[in-house]
Amino acid sequence: MLFEVRGQQDDLGQKQHGMLVQSVQTGVESLLSGLADGTVDRVDGDNFFDLPDYGWDTTND
Repeated sequence: MLFEVRGQQDDLGQKQHGMLVQSVQTGVESLLSGLADGTVDRVDGDNFFDLPDYGWDTTND
């Protein structure tokens, strides 16, 4: 599981840093909840490939 958040540098203000921490915390808590109740087993991981191409897809060269 990868949680990508912007602004992972030391020059963020305290409020921005707290918002990023809360975003990741929400994601981790949701993942744990899904593991506990089994809903994570019904997630279609192939939906990842519907996201915009950020340069890793080399099949269209």
